[in-house]
Amino acid sequence: MDSGSAEVVVKTGRSRERSVNEALHYLAMEVVPPPFRAPRLVSWGSEGMVLRRLDGAVLGEGKILDRHVPPTTAQQCLDLALSTAGWESPVDGHRVDYRRRLGWGRERGLLSTAEIDLLGEHERRADRRFQHGDLIPSNVIVDAGGVGVIDFEWSGRSAVNGLDWATLLVNGWRAESLRSTFLGARMAMTADGILNWATAICHELRQVERDGGQSSWAREARDLYGQQIPLLRDAMARWMT
Repeated sequence: MDSGSAEVVVKTGRSRERSVNEALHYLAMEVVPPPFRAPRLVSWGSEGMVLRRLDGAVLGEGKILDRHVPPTTAQQCLDLALSTAGWESPVDGHRVDYRRRLGWGRERGLLSTAEIDLLGEHERRADRRFQHGDLIPSNVIVDAGGVGVIDFEWSGRSAVNGLDWATLLVNGWRAESLRSTFLGARMAMTADGILNWATAICHELRQVERDGGQSSWAREARDLYGQQIPLLRDAMARWMT
């Protein structure tokens, strides 16, 4: 639960593990400034975390972006998603389980065994970078000066570069300017980008299956993520050849 004032945000109700991970990342930013805009930690204790509020409004109210995004903002979002890997974070943080996410996709027939095996082989060889880990529209703050990011509960340096790019792509898919900007980036043609795009789709569909049931929201979400799979497989085919 988040509350606070015009100047600060008070975060409570998170699990201890997630709260500790987020606090450690904010503390690390005081020592090693990141190449992106983020809140400053004011205090942290048993009653919650107090953060200096970032100026601006969220890119989207929920996980899935459902409104138009100006091309300039779309480019700023791409720059943000690519900049996170440039932070030399000293915190290990949350570990992304690529094997489990891709394994779920194989069980559901989203990708073939050959495709999953190829992605898994690349994941085992790929370099690890810092990634925010949950770069969804409601965690991106937009104002006249650019964009910033909040909520570092799932952050860590165990991910393959491109996870943040893929997470914002799959959840911002409905915004044509953002979709075209992200797909036009070099990341979309790399093994890192394809691996993370596949992983993000599998992760989101797994969450919908777990939490959504047969609600109208779940049906819309399954359609949104599912319609990306043919384009993903086309990209994979080009990479495999």
